[in-house]
Amino acid sequence: MATVVNGKNFLVYVNGEAIAVSRSCKLTLNHDGRDTFTKDDNGWGTNAEGKRSWNISCDGLVAFDASTYTLDELTNLVINRTQVHLKFMTGTSQNKYWHGQGYIKSVDVDAGNEESTGYSASFDGTGVLTQATHT
Repeated sequence: MATVVNGKNFLVYVNGEAIAVSRSCKLTLNHDGRDTFTKDDNGWGTNAEGKRSWNISCDGLVAFDASTYTLDELTNLVINRTQVHLKFMTGTSQNKYWHGQGYIKSVDVDAGNEESTGYSASFDGTGVLTQATHT
């Protein structure tokens, strides 16, 4: 029987450091096919391979005293237009993970009245996303 990976084990890493106080994270891969429709297709066009892109996003709670990547460091990535190395992984030996270079696209902070302050961050990949096995 297959062993299902618990989502709590996945984290987003920026330049080797886990993003602090994470609640959820997501890896998205896109493939935009090329339109190859012609009049000869009798209305049944086909698509060919095309552009690929990827995105990593996460959200969590704001903790200025956290020991890993914090909201302060995330906002500095936007301000300084810093390219970073991203990993989407569990950190468990023999598990697959994905990594590549990217830029932070957005950081949002949500501070509701009498609620825990939360954040969300999104990164767009630049170039190839590589899959590897954690050793």
